[in-house]
Amino acid sequence: MIVSQNTNTSRILTCLMIIISAVTITSPTFASGVALSPFDGKLRFVPYSPHVVQRNHPLAEKISIEPVINMPDKIGLFMNSFVKSKEFDEALQSSITTAGMHVQQGDTAKFNLAVTWLSFESPFKISFSSHATVLIRYELSRVDTGAIIFRRDVSTSAAASGGNAADRQKGVARASIAANLAGGIWCLEEAAYGRAPDNCGTSAEGEFAAPFTYTVPYLRH
Repeated sequence: MIVSQNTNTSRILTCLMIIISAVTITSPTFASGVALSPFDGKLRFVPYSPHVVQRNHPLAEKISIEPVINMPDKIGLFMNSFVKSKEFDEALQSSITTAGMHVQQGDTAKFNLAVTWLSFESPFKISFSSHATVLIRYELSRVDTGAIIFRRDVSTSAAASGGNAADRQKGVARASIAANLAGGIWCLEEAAYGRAPDNCGTSAEGEFAAPFTYTVPYLRH
């Protein structure tokens, strides 16, 4: 989409470049709007995608969640913040709640989920593509004994090409994190039945917009 605006001194041209990426949204979403919760956005996740568990699921409304461990206050560059730890915590809490596994207020949890931020990589370079990889640990333990009954280190990545480099990098960073939450939560659901795979990583499919903005001098005759 191209928008043109005339002023006395300049003409502003804005072009929205739709990114076809490892990331597949059915309608354009700006990079900063890529949702972290796998339940809240328009991303699809393959081969694993979390569900809302049934009431008779062994983890239904039985999990308490600790604040994320070892995550910096902000992930990203000096002038381009991708995500803050508070936002990630909120996405984790809301995702477990939506999945139907978060303990109800006033009830006693039988299991505790500890999530540890292990690493994040998204090098900035002058190119037409961006890539991001995140590694997060999910550890579920019994509240009564402290015994660890599930642990996975989940690695997920996202990539995209074209568009504005800064917005593109933010988009792939957020998509890689959303994919990680999707894989980690899905594996929790399966772990209750002893079916969790060793590799819980998923891929995000979708698209987002990374806008170019140009200012072109306009000379009056």
